[in-house]
Amino acid sequence: MPISSGAGAPAGAVADVDAEGQQEGQHERRETEEEASQKRAGSEAAGSSKRPRTESWTARLEYQNRFGHRRFSLSENDGNAAAAARGGGISIDVATSDDAYVPFKVRREKNGEELEMNVVVSERLISAVEEIEDFAKKQTLANSSEWLGRPMGREEIDATFRSSLKRHDQYPTKLKGHARPPTVFSYTTREGETSAGQGIGFLDELIKTRNGLQGLALTGKLSPTIWTSSSKAAWGVLFRYETANLSERNKRKEENEKSRLLEDFVLTPLRERESKSAPRGTP
Repeated sequence: MPISSGAGAPAGAVADVDAEGQQEGQHERRETEEEASQKRAGSEAAGSSKRPRTESWTARLEYQNRFGHRRFSLSENDGNAAAAARGGGISIDVATSDDAYVPFKVRREKNGEELEMNVVVSERLISAVEEIEDFAKKQTLANSSEWLGRPMGREEIDATFRSSLKRHDQYPTKLKGHARPPTVFSYTTREGETSAGQGIGFLDELIKTRNGLQGLALTGKLSPTIWTSSSKAAWGVLFRYETANLSERNKRKEENEKSRLLEDFVLTPLRERESKSAPRGTP
């Protein structure tokens, strides 16, 4: 998941094994070694992507104001108070170009300093976000009196929750994330040329010339923050990009996806409507 943080045989027995048995044994050993090698490779590929235990996570107060707004950063509490106090230990790695892409044009926020990006995300990223949001629900339920101004039960906590996952029956699930001045951006062309910069200003020209980033693949690192508002009786998890790397997507994947969307959301509903409107008994 993309969240960071034998005994040998007796000597006499060998003499009883014929040549065919030796070959079978060697073949089995090779298969066993290959399986072990594959498992090691899988473990190495997962690396820091292994999911930490949510029981060891800590929500640390980062900001509050007189209007009842609070923000909490998430970290993994390893028993070291100083390490837990530093916070920022929990993040989501958007590791491959298949994890997320920008489906529509993006625009700067009115304040000019923040960029809201709604990106289509893979199932494994959805699972990672859901894990963090489930942890946030437990924390908010346990601290509702302080965080939201009064004690709340699970049903009310669910009702006041604002998810960053945007679900739709007919369209892929999107994750709303934010980029701010500290975000480190990079852009890689199909030819492999890369440019990089820090802050939203880096994207201005790219947004103008690259159709508002529409269709670009997105990788990088997302940092979650729990936010609560006792004045609005609402709360949720805000995801901000620490790094955001944009690149051209594979043309074949784009074409396959367009074909699938055309089939799922245009042709299939059209056939269903025609089937319902056809007179009964019509073959």
